[in-house]
Amino acid sequence: MFNQNQIYNIFNQQQIQAQLQQMQQQYHNQQIWKVIDCANKLDDFLKSAEDIDAQYQQLAFTECCAVLGKHMQIKM
Repeated sequence: MFNQNQIYNIFNQQQIQAQLQQMQQQYHNQQIWKVIDCANKLDDFLKSAEDIDAQYQQLAFTECCAVLGKHMQIKM
């Protein structure tokens, strides 16, 4: 007997769904690692800023603002 729904059986929907979920989980895990990496770099930055003598802190602030401004221009 001819199956009228034969076209729908070409793709294994469960397998496709499982692969999609796996891809989403991998993306999520990558993003979590990027968040952790970013937080660690911020911690390193703040520790390095603490080592700057008071007379040079204004210069460091000015340079950091320049970097932030550059990134804001790129994103907009």
